[in-house]
Amino acid sequence: MKNIRTIRLIAIEAILVGGNASLSREKLMKMTGVGPAQVTRTIREYRDLFPDNLKFGTAKHYEPTDAFAPSLLSESALKDLKEKGETACLYQALERTAKFDVLDAFIDAQLVLKREVVRDDFEKLFGAPPATVTRAIRRARERTGKELKFDSVSGAFKLVGVLKKSVRLLKEDSDASTFMGDVVTLIEANAFAERKLSELAELA
Repeated sequence: MKNIRTIRLIAIEAILVGGNASLSREKLMKMTGVGPAQVTRTIREYRDLFPDNLKFGTAKHYEPTDAFAPSLLSESALKDLKEKGETACLYQALERTAKFDVLDAFIDAQLVLKREVVRDDFEKLFGAPPATVTRAIRRARERTGKELKFDSVSGAFKLVGVLKKSVRLLKEDSDASTFMGDVVTLIEANAFAERKLSELAELA
């Protein structure tokens, strides 16, 4: 979910709380799937929003200050990160989804689990505009070599034929289920963080 700004900011706090208490550009790239320039902008934006939370430490890593207070993590996510570290639900969801374009993997998971993908879900879950959805569907057709027929009644693209593992992004059915769980985790985390950012903007 690298295209969602708030998810990238959440990843910073997840690393600081659940990781090794320092933040490198390389680690943030791994957790978000974005390149060096975007990582630099994300860190700058986080420091602008929460100037008391980060300091530039040794080995060109950012470290939490003594006053560090996570501002974008829900109480349950924060507790899980403190207790489980890198095995926490949010941390794992960030790492796993960063490996894919989220729309491509979402289509893959839905075709594996349901043999169809509903167009409206892209807008509801990811805020993706119609043109972006159309391109993602086109990529799925090209990748799988399968026709996805649009059903105007249900609003779903339905799979024609068998989707072989050799053309799937998520090779096992369990991978598809895990990915959908990760999407739910990140959407919930994003919604919480968006509320906090809105509150911060109102106070500015």
